Amino acid sequence: LVFLSDLAAQLAKEVPPDGDPLAKWSELSARKALYDRVLIERLSSQNEPVADFLIASFRRAAESRARRPRDATDEFEELHNYLLELCVSYTAIALQNPTFFPQPAEAEEQG
Repeated sequence: LVFLSDLAAQLAKEVPPDGDPLAKWSELSARKALYDRVLIERLSSQNEPVADFLIASFRRAAESRARRPRDATDEFEELHNYLLELCVSYTAIALQNPTFFPQPAEAEEQG
């Protein structure tokens, strides 16, 4: 488990002082944007090779989608598909441009 303190601070500032902190994320598009921000922040604070992390994340998301409840909503399916697409897209970026995201020293030495 990795605590993303910079993102947590950013999100805390975005919450209206008198509002519901979850209200901002009620729309599907807002949740997609949040997932994207979380993934970018996580990839920017890596302690393992980015491609390895993304492949493992893709596998976990695909397994989660396969175990979805029978009464899962279309929104559930759309969010999982979006997460899978993010993993594929960022893996392609990481493989084509290895310096785009920080890598552990061992991974940088290997190229």
